[in-house]
Amino acid sequence: TRWPSEYANLVSGSWRSIPHSFDAQFDATPSTFHLTRAKLTSGPTQLLVSATVQNYSQPNVEATYDALIDGAQVGQILNDPSVPTGVVHAAGILTYHPIANRPPLDALLVKGNAGSKALQISTPSFRARVDNLFADYSVVNGNVTLSNLHAGLLGGQLSATAKLTDLSGNTR
Repeated sequence: TRWPSEYANLVSGSWRSIPHSFDAQFDATPSTFHLTRAKLTSGPTQLLVSATVQNYSQPNVEATYDALIDGAQVGQILNDPSVPTGVVHAAGILTYHPIANRPPLDALLVKGNAGSKALQISTPSFRARVDNLFADYSVVNGNVTLSNLHAGLLGGQLSATAKLTDLSGNTR
């Protein structure tokens, strides 16, 4: 089955309308939904997704995603001039397999990377350019890890790692 849409407007709360197009190819059986390809486009921003969901009562999800996000467009939609401008590319995988007696976040696995050649940060009190931003990220067992973060910032180089533990409980 194919589900195309022409440009339409999506409106939510105080956000500005979002002209977009959506195209999806999928098939479904009583036990499996297979999204062969879905493409959501709004101006220079686009999201590509493919996914499989099995066992609707205890869903097992496996998906891949690839996104190009235009910060200037996001700032306009949110009516927030402090959103950095520039294009960010993010790609990765997502799986969800329910675990008995565990919170849903513990059953989620996300692994991917994100990067941008250049981002411009502009707030009333701070202006900076971030060059060659790259990071790997993961969500595993309710923990978020940001690794291999590198960026050119303020005339130097930033390298970092970060970790949030126990998202579904006592987050640290």
